[in-house]
Amino acid sequence: MFTSQTKYRAPALEKGLEILEYLSQQGEPQTVSQITAAISKTRSEIYRMLMVLEDRGYLIRAEDGDRLMVTNKLFELGIKNPPLANLHDAAMPHMHRLSEDLFQACHLAVRSEMQIVCVARVESPGQLGFSVRLGFSHPMLHSTSGVVLYAFASSKQQQQWKDDMIATAAKREEVDSFLGKAEEAHSKGYIVLPSDVVEGIQDIGAPIFAPNAAAPRASLTMPFVSGRGAKTSLETATKQVTLAAQRISSELSGETLSQD
Repeated sequence: MFTSQTKYRAPALEKGLEILEYLSQQGEPQTVSQITAAISKTRSEIYRMLMVLEDRGYLIRAEDGDRLMVTNKLFELGIKNPPLANLHDAAMPHMHRLSEDLFQACHLAVRSEMQIVCVARVESPGQLGFSVRLGFSHPMLHSTSGVVLYAFASSKQQQQWKDDMIATAAKREEVDSFLGKAEEAHSKGYIVLPSDVVEGIQDIGAPIFAPNAAAPRASLTMPFVSGRGAKTSLETATKQVTLAAQRISSELSGETLSQD
């Protein structure tokens, strides 16, 4: 977001980024009129920019042809970033094994400002399971993955994130609750919490570390679905998720843990 302290201006670029940021935060496709009102530009300015973004593959039209929404192109570009690509390559074999062994879905989440974003996922091989889509984002303050990422960050990083949370949270009680969960996660090495998104699901989260990083590279998270169809207990699943996260961390650092 542009501020008065920005040294250089690139109006066309700023306009395009504002459009992408606005549409990415909406729950449904938007019309040109809605976008124009939100961005506070003239319809002709917005229309030309929308056509360019659509032509370059960053936007796509909804089925009615009148409304626009963002594609996964920016996400795909981000995945190609070497650190994220290395994380993805190291994690996927372990995630597939974890899912196949436990018959549960799992995913990787990383931080993007004060949001967590799903950058990799594996669905349950059985009929029972809950998975999130690639690119799914959720406030860090209200996610198990966010608790994990905060809990194992450096004290300097934690203070910065805490200040941002206090500045943006609706209630201080929410921040205090989050910090309490983070303390528990740090003491245990993992965390199990009721999902903030879907009732009846317990999120199991464990940190994945990369060398010389001030915070975990990602959180390995399993939305654990219990019930008659579950192939294992929550306790066993927690141990396996934690071990898988340790194996991924070791691989990122050039080490190898036994798969037994």
